Amino acid sequence: MSDASLYERLGEREGIRAVVDDFYDRLVADPTLGPFFEGADLEKLRRTQTDFLCEAAGGPETYDAEPVREAHLQVPFEPAHIERAVELLEASGSPSEEILEHAAEYDVDQICVGGRKRSPAGKALFGSVTQDVILGTHKPVLVCGSEEEDEE
Repeated sequence: MSDASLYERLGEREGIRAVVDDFYDRLVADPTLGPFFEGADLEKLRRTQTDFLCEAAGGPETYDAEPVREAHLQVPFEPAHIERAVELLEASGSPSEEILEHAAEYDVDQICVGGRKRSPAGKALFGSVTQDVILGTHKPVLVCGSEEEDEE
C-alpha cells in the first residue's frame, strides 16, 4: 500500500479544489438549492471549503473562516435540502465505493473502517459508509469507533 498521505491521495489542493468546484457547480445549478447561493461570494465559499477539506486531510492549508456550524446557522435549511446536497455530493463519488475499490485493488485480507453511533435521523440524513462497506464485501470488516452518539 502507498505511503502517501490522504492529502496526497486526494490530489493535494488541486485535486480537492476540483471536487469542491464540481460540488458547488452542482449546488448552484440545482433548482432547489441554487437559490440559497444567490448573492453569495462563490469564490470565497469555494476557497474556504477547499481550505477546510485540505486541512482535514492533513494538508498544509489552514481553515481560518467562521466555524462551519456558525456559518450555516442563518441558512433556512430543511432536512430535504441537506438530503439533496448529499445526493449531489455523492454524484462526485462515494466514500464506500472508494474504500471497496482500494480493498479490491490491493487484495486486502481485512478492511478497517471508523464507525460512529448515529441517531435514526442521522442515519436517514447521512447514511452509513460503514454499513455500505460491510454489505459491499465478503472480506472481514473491523469497525473501530466511539460509543458516543454524534451530534447532528
